[in-house]
Parts: sequence; structure tokens; C-alpha cells
Amino acid sequence: LCKWNECTAHISCTSDLSEHVHQSHVEPMVTQDVYVCLWQGCKVFNKPSCSHSWLSKHMNSHTGDKPWKCVIGGCSLSFASCEGLSRHVSQHFNEPKVPKRPRGENKHSPHKAGRKKKMKVVQRRHRPPVAGQ
Repeated sequence: LCKWNECTAHISCTSDLSEHVHQSHVEPMVTQDVYVCLWQGCKVFNKPSCSHSWLSKHMNSHTGDKPWKCVIGGCSLSFASCEGLSRHVSQHFNEPKVPKRPRGENKHSPHKAGRKKKMKVVQRRHRPPVAGQ
């Protein structure tokens, strides 16, 4: 369903919707100085942009079009933007993060005990001097 302001087109296929939006709404703006997304409910609805290519890419977020495919073998994910794909691909090469322990678990770990001891030393250093000493 096209949600472009005042558009009545009922299109359910993602690729057909993408083609409709680009041909009927985005491309006609190419000669204008300002480009706006008129997709109902969009967070940037009717906010001016000076970039036609930005609007064209932005519309993928509304149409569901994800032309950017992951190139890593065995991964079938696709993305609406090149930036989204780049973030994803870099995750394939990052070391897996060690999950954090839930708060309160293992309260008596050596790490926590060491922190308490260090805090006592710091507090002693910053204690005000006792009168008469």
C-alpha cells in the first residue's frame, strides 16, 4: 500500500511498490530545488532536503526494498542502505562479545573485592586531618 500523501495506489508486492514510489513520486521531483518525503507517518515528513539521491535511498525504508545483499557466504541478509550493509558486514569480522553478568551475580568476585579494597585506600588518603596530630 502506498502511503504517499494523497496517493490511492494499492500495491502489495515490495518490488512493484518500490517501482511505483520512485516513478510516481521521487523521479518527478528531480527538477526541484528541495526534496521532501511525503510518506504518511514518516519521522521526516515534509522536511526539506537538498538531495534527490537521499530521498531515493530513504524511500527504501518505506517500501521494504532491500537491494543491498550481504556478500559473506552463508549469510542471506539484505539491507535498505549501503550503510546498513557495511555495519552488518563488519560484524562478521568482529570478535564475539563476552556477555555481561547480570547485576548482583557473584557479588564476591575477586574483581569486586579488589575494587572495595582500593576504594578504602583512596578514602583514607582523602580523610581530613585529625586535630592535634
